[in-house]
Amino acid sequence: MRLHFIPLLAMALAVSPAAADGKLVEPQIDTEALGEVFFAFDSARLAETMTIPLAGVATWAAEHPNAMIVLDGNADSRGASTYNVSLAMRRARNVQSKLLALGVDPTRITMVTYGEDGLRRSSFALDRRVAIWATEQPLYSVIDRSLVRGTAVVWNKPVPQTALEGPRPEQVVIR
Repeated sequence: MRLHFIPLLAMALAVSPAAADGKLVEPQIDTEALGEVFFAFDSARLAETMTIPLAGVATWAAEHPNAMIVLDGNADSRGASTYNVSLAMRRARNVQSKLLALGVDPTRITMVTYGEDGLRRSSFALDRRVAIWATEQPLYSVIDRSLVRGTAVVWNKPVPQTALEGPRPEQVVIR
């Protein structure tokens, strides 16, 4: 399989937010689950059988032009944490490459890296995945939701600071 290099124009790293009691707070935003892609142990190779499900994601994206497609890269907990973050990102990039080849606009795809820190499933095989979901919420909502457990959020277009932080309290109009 040939991979295409996509220049990453922005990357946000942050610590997971915590509530006053020290527990993780997971922001809720409106999302639509589009599917999951699973990988073999220690592999980021995208199986050819995934072309049909990813074609469905590309069709969905064409029908919903205002939605952002989010790729959550995960790995199982075996191996070094830093390696698992890298593996999870390679998995997300391979899914991104296939979606680009299917015609999805690269500026509509955001990748999140969880490595081994994503939500655990019932087996290691189910932990080796890229979850695909969509939202029409702003980028800062995706960042807030993802960095509760995630390591990095990557997107492919320049954005103003307000897109990362959201509106200031004085900018919020309550009616």
